[in-house]
Amino acid sequence: MKKLLFLAAMSSVALASCVSDESPSIDATPSGKAISFNAPVMYSQTKAVVHTGEIVGTYPTDEAFCVYAVWTPESYTKWDATGNSAKWYMSTGGAGIKVKYDAGIDDGTTPGNGAWAPETNYYWPKNGYLTFAAYSPADAAGTFNYGANGLTITGFTVDGTASNQYDLMYSDRAYNKTTSTVGSNTMYDGVDIKFYHALSSIKFKVKLYEDYDVNTIITLTGITVNKVKSKGDFKETITDGASYDAAPEWTNQTDEISTAYRAYPKTTETQQVLYNGGTAQELTDGSNQTSNDLILLPQTLGDEAIITVNYTIKSKDSAEINQSAEVRIKSLTPKWEIGTRYTYTIIFALDKIYFAPSVENWIDDSSEIDI
Repeated sequence: MKKLLFLAAMSSVALASCVSDESPSIDATPSGKAISFNAPVMYSQTKAVVHTGEIVGTYPTDEAFCVYAVWTPESYTKWDATGNSAKWYMSTGGAGIKVKYDAGIDDGTTPGNGAWAPETNYYWPKNGYLTFAAYSPADAAGTFNYGANGLTITGFTVDGTASNQYDLMYSDRAYNKTTSTVGSNTMYDGVDIKFYHALSSIKFKVKLYEDYDVNTIITLTGITVNKVKSKGDFKETITDGASYDAAPEWTNQTDEISTAYRAYPKTTETQQVLYNGGTAQELTDGSNQTSNDLILLPQTLGDEAIITVNYTIKSKDSAEINQSAEVRIKSLTPKWEIGTRYTYTIIFALDKIYFAPSVENWIDDSSEIDI
């Protein structure tokens, strides 16, 4: 084995979505019309992992998110503005109000398509404005709070099993809303809100440098991410005002994961033969043996954070030999950023065995024979 080449590519991902509104606990007469939410919408270039798996397109109807809403008598200017301070309308700043899809909602704008709404109805006030924010999924780990400077999450932990990980998202503020029926997503009624990814996505691809001898067999047996931090606190850090301006960050990251994050194999499937004397195979999204996409904590990567690749190699007359290679992640990517997907392509490049024969000089030894 000549080398294992790791190529790292990263691309930012954005996510669009929507909001909802809640019941009056303020000095404003309710309109009698229930608040509903438009479906959170994913931009076409985004593949987001949520509870229901990897999706493209609209927010899945079997997922739920949580919302906050505050009421102001005039257009929102600042959370504690004199004479126009924000009053809670949905939630009181702790956990948000859970919102689920209801197929029976029909506001008359888009009949029969349903919408997202709280299990207990909240109604639009006739006077003033509602400003919304949200997070997803509704039952995400950690302690959630919301205030003038946005969302904070304390003690969020990434699950050690890839299949249990999910795409934690936070929204910007949807300012000064007065009705559910102005959504830009024509499939559903509801107020629009935009979601952003709070974590980092880690993706793997595997390929061979070239085709090799027909008697060669290369089998991938495992890819793991080791010794990365899994627990931390999130701050949205909004500069409070009438337009959305945030500087989200993770702090207090700690190394809580005791075992490696396994990207491959996904569960217990037979490992993929990358090469068996024919055409080199790639481990890609289209493969039967595609790897898990890991959703991990944004962090600065230290020396202890490594990717381990396990594989076997067999030549014509050899036994199957176990092999392993490691690389420090920071040599590829010094830091995992919020809302960014990192794709690591592992390239197997084999060195053919050659021989360089040489012959040592004869050792001269002479004798005389008398006859």
